[in-house]
Amino acid sequence: MVFAFSTFLLWTLFHSTASQNGCKLFCHGYCSIPLFGSGDTVLRHIFPFAFATIPSGLTGLMFWHFYRGFTTEQKVTGRNVCFLLVGCVLAAFNASLFDPIG
Repeated sequence: MVFAFSTFLLWTLFHSTASQNGCKLFCHGYCSIPLFGSGDTVLRHIFPFAFATIPSGLTGLMFWHFYRGFTTEQKVTGRNVCFLLVGCVLAAFNASLFDPIG
């Protein structure tokens, strides 16, 4: 679910009308690395899937300890909700690192 949400956010960013000239990795002003230009349609479709693994992997690593010794007798509803909330926050932060080339 975290991967799907992150992919959706990046997909909408990379295919928005503001990013017709391409997108760059901006990191809130710390760097400006162009990722693809206006004609790179293949990269526009591949990059959302590639960059969506970052928040998914980070969330999985943060909650790995909680799920490592899981047994079916344990109740994990609270942990699952926390996992999804943290994953959605990381996905939104990940999408905020990219800006359209203007």
